[in-house]
Amino acid sequence: MTINEAVELVDRMKPNQYDNETKVRWLSKLDGMIFWEVIATHEGSTLTQFDGEADPDTVLLVPYPYDEDVYNYFLQSQIDKENGEMAKYNQSVVLYNNAYQTFWNWYNRTHVPLPAEAAFRF
Repeated sequence: MTINEAVELVDRMKPNQYDNETKVRWLSKLDGMIFWEVIATHEGSTLTQFDGEADPDTVLLVPYPYDEDVYNYFLQSQIDKENGEMAKYNQSVVLYNNAYQTFWNWYNRTHVPLPAEAAFRF
């Protein structure tokens, strides 16, 4: 899924007043967290960061079939939070957390973790 596809999806599913730059900043924050919490703990990890000026065709880190739910529910939860709609936020963040956990579980099952670092013993 690209940045543009994620933004277009959330705009279709949950019309909102936030500009694309704000949503791209949210996506950048999420991809940074995904990289450091999930991907960087496994072999072969590389980070591609982006900002509000990023190419809208930049591919996000979470692959199909996990991408749509993770990015859509995350953006919906951010919209609900910024709108002060706490009941809707609670619902959308539960959906996001479930989608994120499903992706995390799959990634941990299918990628080789980095070896544990040796500890010094005195």
